[in-house]
Amino acid sequence: MKSLDIIIKMNDRALEEKRRELVECEEQKEQLEGYTKKMDRELEAERQFIDSDPMFGAHFLKYKDTIKKRQALIAKSIIDINDKMFGINQEIIFIFSEVKKYETIRKNKILQQEKEAKIKEGKELDEIAINNYLGNLI
Repeated sequence: MKSLDIIIKMNDRALEEKRRELVECEEQKEQLEGYTKKMDRELEAERQFIDSDPMFGAHFLKYKDTIKKRQALIAKSIIDINDKMFGINQEIIFIFSEVKKYETIRKNKILQQEKEAKIKEGKELDEIAINNYLGNLI
């Protein structure tokens, strides 16, 4: 029974670790999405500035291209994080099923032990009753 408890504890720890990894990935993803939104706001602010002073228009195109390249890299990173999150979710599903499997085995063993204890107790009570009956006959 102790070996099952150890396996369950190990899998519980692995499950918690995977959940932490998933949270970290979600935080990274949110941070990257925030960067993209910030770049969009900065790009819009620059666009408005260019509208008021067209002399900087040529510089704006370079700036815009740079921002779009950065956003493309961020989008790629977000895709990579999503892929990693999918893999972590698959691992969580597997580990969770393992935990449940071993918990079910442990529960069944406990039920079996209780059943065997009741049978043993019944046999002992039957033996006591038979001995008392035989003792009364003599």
